[in-house]
Amino acid sequence: MLQGRTALALGVASLLGTACSSLIGLDEFKAADGTGGTSGVGAAGGLGGNSGGVGGSSVGGAGAGGGGSSAGGTSGGAGGSPECAPMATQSCYTGEPATLNKGICVEGTQKCGNDGTWGACTNEVLPSVEDCSVPDKDENCDGFECGIWGLASGGTKPVQSARGDGGVVVAAVYEGEIASGPFLVPTSAKEDAFVASIQPSGDVDWVTPIASSEDDTIIDISVAPNGTTYILGYVGAPVNLGAGQLATGYFVASIDSSGIVSNSFQLS
Repeated sequence: MLQGRTALALGVASLLGTACSSLIGLDEFKAADGTGGTSGVGAAGGLGGNSGGVGGSSVGGAGAGGGGSSAGGTSGGAGGSPECAPMATQSCYTGEPATLNKGICVEGTQKCGNDGTWGACTNEVLPSVEDCSVPDKDENCDGFECGIWGLASGGTKPVQSARGDGGVVVAAVYEGEIASGPFLVPTSAKEDAFVASIQPSGDVDWVTPIASSEDDTIIDISVAPNGTTYILGYVGAPVNLGAGQLATGYFVASIDSSGIVSNSFQLS
């Protein structure tokens, strides 16, 4: 009888064990996939495993997808920031900075495109070749308009003084023959000086040499309202400039409007 009760108890226990196992799914239970647990959001995969075999696989897969999404976010951030806000504008100039706002040269405008980058510089005016047929216009933007005339005579140590009519009187030291306009100025073997009066048109009125047998120079000149030119100079040897003999040394002389030395005197 005792043996029969024991066998019955074991049978019931065995039946209950089988039923409970089927009820809670222990016969289908398996540990959550390790890959799902560590991919993306690992914690979500683990919880899915405890909810049941099917749920574990589903949530675990979502965890792996989360990992892929995170990588995608990193890739998007590598694009960087745009250099400007779309439709914004700014001033621009592509020429040499030193030419901006000189002559005809002015800055232009750039507009930001929808892609966040600056467009071309429009409406700027850049330097061009100087066109002297157009007066009062500085096309090459160097700060100077076309010259009215130019005259090259050579010489060193130049000095000058403006005439009342817009012309100029210049003086310089030279060696050897020198031509100033139509005038050929002779010289000795030493350094000599010359004074030249030039009209507003660039034509040369007259040239007066200051030439002794030694080195000579003009230190300064000045033109009076009546057209007379006064010079301060130095002669290296005695010489007569046309108004009396001068000894070696410093002197002052006046030259009339025709280029003739009208007066001279020695400085002690």
